[in-house]
Amino acid sequence: EVHSAFIGMGMMSDVPKLVGGYDTVIQGLQHLGKLFAMLIYQFSIPVILRRHFMWESMSITFFFPICSALFFYCRNGHTSHLLDMANKKFHSLAHQVQETVRCYRLIAEFKKRSLFITRIRESSQDNNNTRKAASLVVLNNNYYAMWLGRVSVGFYTLFGGIKVINGDLPLGLYLTNIGIFEDYAKVWAGLYEILLGVQDCFPSLEHVMVL
Repeated sequence: EVHSAFIGMGMMSDVPKLVGGYDTVIQGLQHLGKLFAMLIYQFSIPVILRRHFMWESMSITFFFPICSALFFYCRNGHTSHLLDMANKKFHSLAHQVQETVRCYRLIAEFKKRSLFITRIRESSQDNNNTRKAASLVVLNNNYYAMWLGRVSVGFYTLFGGIKVINGDLPLGLYLTNIGIFEDYAKVWAGLYEILLGVQDCFPSLEHVMVL
């Protein structure tokens, strides 16, 4: 028999996370569409303008996914562990509160109020600490793609600017590529955030399936 507390906790916490997870999948498809359009532009514009492919812009195009994949591989274990711990501490706190409410008559008769208050306070503190640590790691991870974009734009500003000065690259195309590389960073940051959102909803999905 499933306790009503677990059903209520699933309705209040797990179901909204699952709905948010499905929404992030749709957002991910939108970001992939933007990324696909940018890639088409990068490979088609030299053909349309009858110019040689620039290794600087092509290398940056492949630089983003390679570095993003390596970063995700290196940080995935630590990030997943913190997200899982935060989810477990939250459910532990909810269970502790429910048990206290359900057994309040016994707690009062045996004069154990201070003990259960201490347990709830400790569970709440653990939940806050784990949630803070997980949020901090996720926030720092999201900055990676933005800083990667800054490095790429700086690289292209230097080498692309030299080609503009030498007359090998039109100024309009040069400025357009800078804007595209900045958009690359935003798209990859959005994709990574979406991936974390989908990953975060897996424990909720497991909990709902068990119910």
